[in-house]
Amino acid sequence: TIQQIFDDLTVIDATLTSVADTGQCVARGDRQSNSTAASAETGVIRLDNVPMVNGRLYEIRTNPLVGDCTVNADVIRLLLRINTAGVATTASTNIALNQVRLADQTIGEVVSVGVLYAPGATVTASILLSHSRASGTGNVNVNGSSVIPIQLMVIDMGEAPGDTGTDI
Repeated sequence: TIQQIFDDLTVIDATLTSVADTGQCVARGDRQSNSTAASAETGVIRLDNVPMVNGRLYEIRTNPLVGDCTVNADVIRLLLRINTAGVATTASTNIALNQVRLADQTIGEVVSVGVLYAPGATVTASILLSHSRASGTGNVNVNGSSVIPIQLMVIDMGEAPGDTGTDI
């Protein structure tokens, strides 16, 4: 019947829309300058007004970044923070971190940070990449330029399947 055809077309349209959005970058930032060197947690780049839909999975990540320090053997920590009710700050909810020991102050180390995120409701998020010194006595920063940019991105991975893993 005509109603059944209409219902089938509605389902097909919804499915195609969902598939078409998979892999789409919904937000990105590109900084081409060094972050501020500090020991305390310091913001690097922030994405505001990021649309996130309940039932979908998002990859929030950086490109490979070059961490640097002012004292040999300091440890740089990169953090991703999120706020779904305002602007993300260093006090916002931490959703991921990574860290690396920096061998010396003349050659940086490559480090990145990322996480899969499934919002519990449809939200507009603000996401902050920050850094801090996890151990040591100097200051840490992320180097940035046109050839080593500091990039933060949010990618729509499609429908969230839920946790299907087995803890061992």
